[in-house]
This record gives sequence, structure tokens and C-alpha cells, in this order.
Amino acid sequence: MDKKILCAEDEFTNLKLHEIHFQNAGFECDLAVTGKDAAALLENNNYVLVILDEHMPDQSGSEIAELIRGTGNSVPIIGITSDDQVVDTLLRKGFNEVLVKPVRGEDYKRIIDSYLSSQS
Repeated sequence: MDKKILCAEDEFTNLKLHEIHFQNAGFECDLAVTGKDAAALLENNNYVLVILDEHMPDQSGSEIAELIRGTGNSVPIIGITSDDQVVDTLLRKGFNEVLVKPVRGEDYKRIIDSYLSSQS
């Protein structure tokens, strides 16, 4: 069974934190620092979960989420933002859940338990 997660985040420290938490839970992570990179990875891979930062240099996380949903893909998508005022908007754009930075260890545990427990 494929246990790959896509993490798209333009801040290196946050990206590495995502990777560490999910790898420690037994998942392989593909990392993208731009929306364009994330879109390219999505074309060539199947993921059990997609993590998208809303604010990336070339395409926003919500643009990538809409692209994913436009293909009929129902993979769980978790949005990450520093702006708690956009949470409802992001949920309407296809995210299953939106986390407001800073993301904490218990957030990763809950995501794994909620979306990935059957995969681990």
C-alpha cells in the first residue's frame, strides 16, 4: 500500500517539521516549496494525504486544492495558514481541514489519527 504524503510549504523549517512528524509515523513525504512543484508532483504520484500552505510564491494552496478537486480526486487535503480569518473560505475551496500556524505536535497526531490511521 502506498503511504506517501505531499507537503507543500515555502518556509523550509515548517516543511522539515511536516516531514519529520510524518516520517516518524511511517509515511514517506514528497516535499514541494512552490505551488507549481506541488502540481507537478500531483500529476505523477498518488498520495494518501496532501498538506498545502495557503501562501506560496507562485500558486496558493487553495488554487492547488481546487485543481485537485477539479479532477475528482478525494484525497484528504489539509490547509495551513497564518490567517485565521480565511479558514471558512479555504474549507469551501476543497480543504478537509485547515490548521492555523503554529502547527503543534498534537495537530500532527490528530491528523494521523483522523486521516491516516487505516494507512499506518
